[in-house]
Amino acid sequence: MKKIKNAENLNELCEILNELDESEGVDFSNLPTFGGKEISDTAEVWSWDETDILIYDGTWHIEPRCDCGEAAFNCNCDENDVIGCLGYKGARKSLKDMESAIEKGAKSLANEEMVDLSDVAD
Repeated sequence: MKKIKNAENLNELCEILNELDESEGVDFSNLPTFGGKEISDTAEVWSWDETDILIYDGTWHIEPRCDCGEAAFNCNCDENDVIGCLGYKGARKSLKDMESAIEKGAKSLANEEMVDLSDVAD
């Protein structure tokens, strides 16, 4: 189908696929990709771009890729590297930094005041 091949990005492809009539007989095995590191384990991944993947579970939708570049559900990140699969885009934080931010947030709740946590361990 020409619309699929002419999709300009992953979001547009997702929209096109969700609007398809099932009787159109589309070959889903050769959908276009939109840049980014090639995914090594494409099980359940139909297309991708630099930051997201396209999956199908009754409807087509987009999910973020792991920092390692794989689909989060197929990633090979170290089990101790939790940040790697959360889609966090900021600077890496140590466990001590995270615990400090949690403690600061808990204290602010106890004092019933809002505290800006963006400066914690920058």
